[in-house]
Amino acid sequence: MLDEKPQQDSAGEAFVTFAVDIRQGWGDEEEANWTKAAITGCVYPDRGEVFIKRGKAFHPAAAAVGKKTKAAPERTCHAAAQVSAR
Repeated sequence: MLDEKPQQDSAGEAFVTFAVDIRQGWGDEEEANWTKAAITGCVYPDRGEVFIKRGKAFHPAAAAVGKKTKAAPERTCHAAAQVSAR
């Protein structure tokens, strides 16, 4: 998990972002090749939904196991713009 506290999208729904590092290779840590943030996405805990980034869009996590999915709404996994008081 990358967020200390949940963020809110433009619909006011809370989500947290994540990144998964992947290790390829066997043996010692030194021999393994790590890919940082190979999979990124977010979780909507109140809805129990997980999304992963594919290209520029976010898709339901079922896409990671080869399921055909449609891109999630554009607000998915994007924090609502903060309006600063001046």
